[in-house]
Amino acid sequence: MDKTQHQPEIGKKILKMLFLRMYNDAKTVFREYIQNASDSISEACRLGILRREDADIAITIDSENQKIEIYDNGTGIPVDQVEPRLLDIAKSTKDGQSQAGQFGIGRLTGGSCCAKLSFKTSAKGEDMASEIIFDIDNIRRIVDDDSIDISAVEVIKQSTKRDLYEEGIDNHYFIVTLEGINNDELLDTESIKKYLAQVAPVDFDMLFRRYYLSSVPEEFKSDIEQIRTFKIDINQEEIRKPYHNIIEGTGDNILRLEFFRLDDFAWGWYAVTRFSKAIIKEDQNRGLRLRQHNILVSNADFLNDYFRQNRSNNYFYGEIHAGNKVKLTADRDGLFPCPEKNAFISALKRQFVELEKLYTHANNIKNAIKNDTLSGEIKTFKKQTEKSKVFRTVFEEYTKDLTIDPNPQIIDTTPTPKPKTDTATTDTQTGQIDKPSTDPILPTDKQCTNGTNFYNTKTIIPPTTISLTDKIDQLDKYTKEQKDLIKLIFNSIKRRSPQTIKEQTEHIINQVITQDL
Repeated sequence: MDKTQHQPEIGKKILKMLFLRMYNDAKTVFREYIQNASDSISEACRLGILRREDADIAITIDSENQKIEIYDNGTGIPVDQVEPRLLDIAKSTKDGQSQAGQFGIGRLTGGSCCAKLSFKTSAKGEDMASEIIFDIDNIRRIVDDDSIDISAVEVIKQSTKRDLYEEGIDNHYFIVTLEGINNDELLDTESIKKYLAQVAPVDFDMLFRRYYLSSVPEEFKSDIEQIRTFKIDINQEEIRKPYHNIIEGTGDNILRLEFFRLDDFAWGWYAVTRFSKAIIKEDQNRGLRLRQHNILVSNADFLNDYFRQNRSNNYFYGEIHAGNKVKLTADRDGLFPCPEKNAFISALKRQFVELEKLYTHANNIKNAIKNDTLSGEIKTFKKQTEKSKVFRTVFEEYTKDLTIDPNPQIIDTTPTPKPKTDTATTDTQTGQIDKPSTDPILPTDKQCTNGTNFYNTKTIIPPTTISLTDKIDQLDKYTKEQKDLIKLIFNSIKRRSPQTIKEQTEHIINQVITQDL
């Protein structure tokens, strides 16, 4: 078989996709350049030219001059490698495993939103810095003019130039500059801060970070150590993941963090709360998020489709960190079709079934309290809490606020214990030896009804039980927003009260609400 004689060419139209229409969300350009910066910093740390604590990614948004600059102090690029590294397309040597990037096209995405795109860089040990400048307006003009019949390579040659500058030999950096920004959304500093706080590989808010690290089980500590976090500033203000100890969208306290594995594909964590209701859309932390290399995959709602009901994800805070077996599409907006994809999705769905059981359990407890049927359902809840420590946490959170009559009717149902003997006796019919029992006497199932605490042997028949949350809901003179604020304040007071005065605190709160009613 003869080889073909034709010399293939890459048409100029491909540049429309690479430079001008790569992503649907314009803010993705920040994610792409931060991804490249994080890879460069990680390599600099590995080579010993940068300490992790000195790593820096700095973003400057100049809305007045329609200019954006993204700086990192990673390895930089040596002078003799600048042109092939920055002008060649899709020739990346990254493997997508130890580094987040892999295709060698992400750096071009800035062209979709500016008139001029430039890359300035210097490598440690060299006294020169290089700058490659792309004239995006010229690329756009040539690509849109059907009368100009040239290849993509020729378009790039006609639209780029290189400059050299003197530089200190100890300096190493890479600077991306976008000038003539044509999308005002990219110049909205507050909007970009919120976006990157969810998307970028940054650390948690300081208070939540301490709580998070103190919650990590021993078998997950090595996973935590491998998570890459970077200091990222926007206009000199550091950004962090905005998690706190309270679910902002519901006012529920975070009771504990639960960690889990998805076979050998990923691991994750989620917040255990009262699950009192679905978290509102305005809460930017709502939903479990899929991350790889600590960078968000797709968007906050990406995992919704893998629950049996899409809305189920709206009850949770949490993250799933995918390993290298999980392959992503080039735009990081989905899972790459491969055999591992189906196995990973199956593992996701199994975990999500358990999470749906959890918030359903919480809803059943809430309704039992509301309908005054808790005492009749205590046996069912007891069985559930014995099977799952997470279920028990939720049950105890709901029942700790119950208001009990100070003089309830108490029926002593303690069984009469069998007389103890010091020696074993023999059954005359079976010949079996009956040894003296040393086990504590526990209540029977029948004694665990009618409102009993199933760890005591006395049955307490309470009057109608009303939780603190339900009491606040009865404050008719307040709006729903005001009631949610009251719940948030009271729950915060209770959570921060020392254990020694927690009961007194709850009693005082109940008195305040009762007087308001």
